[in-house]
Amino acid sequence: MSKSSFPKVGIFHGRALKEISYSIRNQILLGKVKSCLALHFLKLYLNLSEKMLARKSNRVIVTSELVKEYAIELGSDANKIFVASNGVDLKEYAKFSHSVSKYELRKKIGIPQDAFVFVFHGSLEFDQNIEAIKNIIKIRNDLKNSKLDGKNRYFLIVGGPVERIKTLWKENRTKIDNVLFTGYVEDVKPYLFSADCGIAPYPEHIEPGGPRIKILEFLAARLPVITTKKGISGIEELIYDQPIYLINENQHLKKLSLEQKVNIRKLEKFDWSKIAASNEKILKETIKN
Repeated sequence: MSKSSFPKVGIFHGRALKEISYSIRNQILLGKVKSCLALHFLKLYLNLSEKMLARKSNRVIVTSELVKEYAIELGSDANKIFVASNGVDLKEYAKFSHSVSKYELRKKIGIPQDAFVFVFHGSLEFDQNIEAIKNIIKIRNDLKNSKLDGKNRYFLIVGGPVERIKTLWKENRTKIDNVLFTGYVEDVKPYLFSADCGIAPYPEHIEPGGPRIKILEFLAARLPVITTKKGISGIEELIYDQPIYLINENQHLKKLSLEQKVNIRKLEKFDWSKIAASNEKILKETIKN
């Protein structure tokens, strides 16, 4: 039986070793020793697997320049690495924006019609998202007695498991009022289009794997965005021509202006229709070579 000549392709969609190390750090801080030991074994396994994948693959496909640097650290040849971008389907968002009104969405979801609504979405299994929500709690407390555009503030936390985040909210001695925890949802678009502002305040110490897709999704839904430098990691160029408001861990949100509108044309670079063509070219070149 002849040996296959099909190229061995390694695909890195994040920085697994660094991200699991971040989880281990959190487990140690929480004193979860048994869980910590299991994570250390997982770290060892990932270390060996990723190094083998990086060094033995004929081609390595990564999802961002940041992940490319990570693959090089693991031993990949820089000339064998291709960056396959990630993005958002602008057509789907445009279609949805014309299909239903914000009034109808809020009525269906069960949130106040007269509130200023912030929305965050993401899996609550990931510590990075929990850290972002800790900052959302700080911002919410800071805005407790204030109004935006004359409206009371309201928060949508989209993602699950809900139990984890409700516990966190109570641990911070924060009343669960003016907040809706949705749990897992099939489609985030109804929640994005029902809101007034996207929020993703990731702290500086987290380990990003590449561009935060939620930032692109917020903008595709025509929402201004409150985030941090880590939140726009990989898509920093958008800060210059989009309503993106940067905060840091010691800076509370005082005033938000909605005068600047989202420039959809500037998002075309991140549209799946263009990205898919580019990624297809990468795959064809990989197979050909």
